Amino acid sequence: MTDLMPRFLILALICFLAACNPDKQKSVSGSEMSFATRDDTELFFKNVRQIFYEREVMQAAKLEIYRMKGRSQSAEYPLLDVAIVINWREDEAYINLQPQAFLENEDPLYLFVGDSLNLQTHSLNYRSKEDYRAFAQAVYQAILDNKAMRVKVQNDTLPYLDKEEDREVFRKTLVDYYRLVGAFDE
Repeated sequence: MTDLMPRFLILALICFLAACNPDKQKSVSGSEMSFATRDDTELFFKNVRQIFYEREVMQAAKLEIYRMKGRSQSAEYPLLDVAIVINWREDEAYINLQPQAFLENEDPLYLFVGDSLNLQTHSLNYRSKEDYRAFAQAVYQAILDNKAMRVKVQNDTLPYLDKEEDREVFRKTLVDYYRLVGAFDE
């Protein structure tokens, strides 16, 4: 019996560690995705995930904006500030992407994903919640596929999210957003 105890503890530890990040490589399809949140997903976010975010409350608009703590705010390279916006009056959640100083004059913003043989182009017009989510989903999928990304800045293209910590902030924020709107339930 005592020989089984260390094996059981090791197996339990492996199972626990595997369960800590089940959505690390989970893809989503945004074509049918809703912006609606449910009480259980909002409770999970507010009770478990909110501690990893800075919270901004916009009382007049009835919005709460969450940005990952410890995210880079560098003006030295191209970066979008990704945020989860919860509209608690409508029980909806949105993704918001705000250009940091390096990208503030790029409207629309062009993203190039992949290599020269298989290049995909995406644009962000900063106009609607659907535009933000589609662009964020393209970035999220590129992160999952470990593809190189570049953004157009003036007349040049520069690497985008080439630092692992920036990629992880974006990926984790999108995973939390997808949980919030139930995209992983489908």
